[in-house]
Amino acid sequence: MTILHVCYQHFTVTINGVGYGIMHVPKEVFDELGLEEQLELIFLEADYLRARYEHEEAMRRAREAARLRRLEEQERIIGFAMTISKILHRKEEMRKKQKEEEMSNFIQMTLDYFSLISVNVIK
Repeated sequence: MTILHVCYQHFTVTINGVGYGIMHVPKEVFDELGLEEQLELIFLEADYLRARYEHEEAMRRAREAARLRRLEEQERIIGFAMTISKILHRKEEMRKKQKEEEMSNFIQMTLDYFSLISVNVIK
């Protein structure tokens, strides 16, 4: 038996006109191959396993990168919300302070007015 065709892109072999996936060559067919052909098939299996591992590792890294991007986006949104909250809180504090100052000024003006009236009434 001889390996007639090897497709490295799809990891398939054709042995005597029958196509197999690299990892799915039946033991009986494998045993009928010559030593060189068996070694070639073993190395093809190793290449397949390496390529599969590299693909899975690349997918894992891509998923992890996407997860980190989502976390960074969430952190930015939370930071933005906190900044807006701080600004609104400061604005409210400034409004309260301004209102207190206006009330204090009004009270002072009222006191000044009544003190002028009382001074004029006493005279």
